[in-house]
Amino acid sequence: MKKLFLSLSLFLCGMLTAFAMPGFTSFIKDNSGQYVYYRDSSFVRESYIGILTYDDSTYQVRYYAPKDEKKKLPEKDVAILMTVNPEANGWEMTGERLMSRITSSQEDVDLINYIHDLLYEFASRRSKIEFSPYDDDYVWSNDFNENGVKRTQEYFQFGGTVTINFDCLIPLFNIKSITTADGDVVFRCCTIGCLKSSDDKSFNEFKGIKAPNMNIKTGDTASSSDAVYSAKKTRKHVCGNRSITLDQNWSYSEESPNICTLGNDSVITMFTIPMLADDKKQNEFYSIFAFLNSVYTKYIDLSSCELSYNKKKKAYTITVDSYIPESTSFITASNILLENPQGGYDVLTLSTYKKPYETNQDYFKKILSSYK
Repeated sequence: MKKLFLSLSLFLCGMLTAFAMPGFTSFIKDNSGQYVYYRDSSFVRESYIGILTYDDSTYQVRYYAPKDEKKKLPEKDVAILMTVNPEANGWEMTGERLMSRITSSQEDVDLINYIHDLLYEFASRRSKIEFSPYDDDYVWSNDFNENGVKRTQEYFQFGGTVTINFDCLIPLFNIKSITTADGDVVFRCCTIGCLKSSDDKSFNEFKGIKAPNMNIKTGDTASSSDAVYSAKKTRKHVCGNRSITLDQNWSYSEESPNICTLGNDSVITMFTIPMLADDKKQNEFYSIFAFLNSVYTKYIDLSSCELSYNKKKKAYTITVDSYIPESTSFITASNILLENPQGGYDVLTLSTYKKPYETNQDYFKKILSSYK
């Protein structure tokens, strides 16, 4: 059950230490410990590129490829610690150190050179454009993967003419995806996160996001429940100035009325997040961004993200799947952000293991629609 809970407190506090990348300033500034992972399909095997920032001058870049039984390829994990000049107008490296063992093979030499070129290119291309959600060409729709601004450019590393989708909701270089002229997405952001402490190993332990497995059950870390829920004897559950309609299947304690549980299958939390920026649009994006970040080794699969806005209710709904490697299970979290008259948002988060969520989608959607 503890895996179902969502914590934003440490992430929100980290925003106080935000800084800009060398050569440009993003609409949402980055924090120490912020990271991004990409699925890089330009390799002949399943491959990921991760970038982590320690501060405005120190970064770690990691290449990871899982073992490939069919192609008889071993697992590969290469990490490089880099320092850069934070005052430079681009990616100006001042030092680097290998954090993993590599060979002197041409393959490893090419991989290190590829990583270097990638960072220089990303910094150069990002520094040459300016964009924000206020721009007319910034796409904002219910399709999260299409949101952002697109630029068609020549990019030799990815086969020639490509379209790069930049989005301020993606940290560091703001690159969400790179698509070839043939329509193939050759480079796509798959997850983002922010380390919570020096003990948080989620960046180095990332090994990709597997396909949903809804038949795993390991203690309280996953649910393979076959329960079919129906709403009987409903009641209005009030928490602060907000309410939700629940049935007798749900339970809560008087000491924690903001937490309601449905056995081991699902949990509802209700809370308020403050204004994160004085600018209204920036506050919206900071708030949405908070719900896209992975928490420890519960990795949010951005390819499944659904994002919508209800003008009448003045509410955002953000639905994401999180992957838990230790049990190869998924959690679906639906977050509703209602504008608070005093600023910030009143939030309802409904977190449910994948199998009971898929079995009872109409049941859970009815609960979500009752949030007022």
